[in-house]
Amino acid sequence: MTRLWEYPEDNPYGECTYDGKVEVYFNICNLLTDAELNKVWDIVGKACDRNNIDTDGDQQLSVRLYDDIVAEDNDD
Repeated sequence: MTRLWEYPEDNPYGECTYDGKVEVYFNICNLLTDAELNKVWDIVGKACDRNNIDTDGDQQLSVRLYDDIVAEDNDD
């Protein structure tokens, strides 16, 4: 089974634990369908337009959900 989560860049191998848990994140953009991703981009684009943030180039959308997992469960 392929794991859905990754380790944060500051702990790439999951060796740093706290209370027996290690922080991981889920890349939400990889879990969305194209239709869902387009809806999210529409919302983000409107927010950026309101705040004069240019999104006419080659920007990328990154949405992460951080969570803790039990250290013993972090085997691939």
